[in-house]
Amino acid sequence: MQAVLFDFDGVVVRSMEDHFEGWRRALQEYGIDMSPEEIFVLEGTGVEDLANQLTRKFNIPHDEAPNIVQKKRSYYEQIKKIEFYPHLFDLLEWIREKGLKVALVTGGNRDWVIETLENFGVLDQFEIIVAAED
Repeated sequence: MQAVLFDFDGVVVRSMEDHFEGWRRALQEYGIDMSPEEIFVLEGTGVEDLANQLTRKFNIPHDEAPNIVQKKRSYYEQIKKIEFYPHLFDLLEWIREKGLKVALVTGGNRDWVIETLENFGVLDQFEIIVAAED
């Protein structure tokens, strides 16, 4: 079986800017000012692992990592705006016309990803979903 695999954040949905802003605001509470590139190069890393990396990078006490994750998630929930990339669904249709399967592979939480896709009525666009829990 041949398939095309898509990541969720930054590929299917335009969310990297909102994720960055969540991290930026959370770290700003620790006096850290960071650029988008510092987060974007770590894309694909789970939030807990990313928080651990950031505590080491910025010399924040390691036991603050769970608090940073909580702050980041809270900020992200306040600012997120789910937006699919232009022409995504045209591309998915073209892939299916070629007889290929479409899978979604994400480091994100399965329930949140499925809920997001269901809310927009596009869950059926992906035959397989592989999430962080997998």
